[in-house]
Amino acid sequence: MKKERRKEILQRFLSLLKHDLELERKGKQGVENLAKVFQETPTFGDADAQQDVFEKLQH
Repeated sequence: MKKERRKEILQRFLSLLKHDLELERKGKQGVENLAKVFQETPTFGDADAQQDVFEKLQH
């Protein structure tokens, strides 16, 4: 494979990885925000939903 072609492929792969990382960061931030809401407002959501969110934070 030519050097320039390989460079283009690696740049695309890096771009995809950056995009995936950003999606994961946003997802984690959303779960953290939801956990914060559950802590500040214990009557928000049922116990199962709260437990699910806190388990996701542990992963």
